Amino acid sequence: MEPQLSNSTRLAQNLLYNRGRGGRARPAPVVVLLGPSGAGKTHALRTLSRDCGAGVVHAFFDFARTRTPEAEQRAPATVEVLAQLAFWLSRKWRARRRVRFTRFTLGMIAVETPLDGLTHEQAEQKLRDAIRIFAQRPRAADIGNRIVGPLADVMSQTDLVRDSIAETIRTVLPDLVGAATRRRLGRAMRFHAEFDDAEGANPVDALIRLSALGTKEMTDWLTDAFLADVQASYPRTAKPDLHNPCTCVAPESPDHLHNWVLLLDNVDHPAGGTFLSDFLAARERHLRREPDDHDPLLLVTTSGRWDRAWSSDWRPPWQAAPNHNKRARTVPACHDGSHQHWLNGQTSPRSWLYPVLLAPLTIDETAQMLRVTRHDPVCQLAHRASGGLPAAVEVIAPLVRDPKPAPGARDALSASEAG
Repeated sequence: MEPQLSNSTRLAQNLLYNRGRGGRARPAPVVVLLGPSGAGKTHALRTLSRDCGAGVVHAFFDFARTRTPEAEQRAPATVEVLAQLAFWLSRKWRARRRVRFTRFTLGMIAVETPLDGLTHEQAEQKLRDAIRIFAQRPRAADIGNRIVGPLADVMSQTDLVRDSIAETIRTVLPDLVGAATRRRLGRAMRFHAEFDDAEGANPVDALIRLSALGTKEMTDWLTDAFLADVQASYPRTAKPDLHNPCTCVAPESPDHLHNWVLLLDNVDHPAGGTFLSDFLAARERHLRREPDDHDPLLLVTTSGRWDRAWSSDWRPPWQAAPNHNKRARTVPACHDGSHQHWLNGQTSPRSWLYPVLLAPLTIDETAQMLRVTRHDPVCQLAHRASGGLPAAVEVIAPLVRDPKPAPGARDALSASEAG
């Protein structure tokens, strides 16, 4: 692993520790890896994903993705992002029990079951039929034919969701539906009945009410359901994997629990900002209900731009300290970040967001990427030409390795082929 990128890994290891057995949950921040294009932000997330491996439950999402190579960039809705994250979190982890998203999936089925124009009795019966199919654990092909396909078709014709979400449901929902059991279904139904916006309705009426909400209220409800599913599945999957030695910072107990990790690339895109806003709002709602029960999600995100909304709590490292705002702290370099620094002596975080700066590579780090010594002319040339940006070093590396540039050569970085 490249030394610069290992800084983000070391930071994640410090934040990965949740608590020892029987201890209180430790709050986890939303880390924002800052840096210009080529600074290694995406590479850092990919490296973190590989380091998590089978030992830590994790999922990856890129807000800059497109539907097809020819399509214009689109903005995925929060519900679509949650569906994709649920899909990857619930994959079959080696030596771990399956992660379940029954509450979230049941809510999605309720939202996408067409109930417009039906009487209350007809709507209740139609929703019960959909739930009954859900509880029967049908085969994936049956799920696609009897539930997912029709729901996705309806979704593309409603104002609640977009075509892109309908496409996501066609691929994601079958696996999530197939993971249900009657016991989990009963707990999921009770969750929806006890939700604040259900206003005391019975479980089926609560789901009918959910299906009639607008986009914002529906998103809040489903985000809360997602977090509730995380809380329910987390204890079964949080112990370190005996076959994957743990390297996280766990000072309190060798027998401890890990956070789950969500790796979110390019949150500076509009959809990324919306998702973070919806997620943090759901986290705050959860803490109002359970003040000492932090959700076990560590978010590690990337951004190529500074968000002015962060300025009330954080000051970018290139900006001098103003006299009028002594509350804001300077954003640390990634290698200086830690859970202790984030909390700054407080028991509760002042801000859930924790921006850190990916600093340029040092000469020694450049040498290690090139697998040469720091005194090698190749290293010195690549370091000066790249400005310490990992992506630039990767581009330069094949141009200077073979043949090695002669002293004084002016074409050392010329490509061997046109273009």
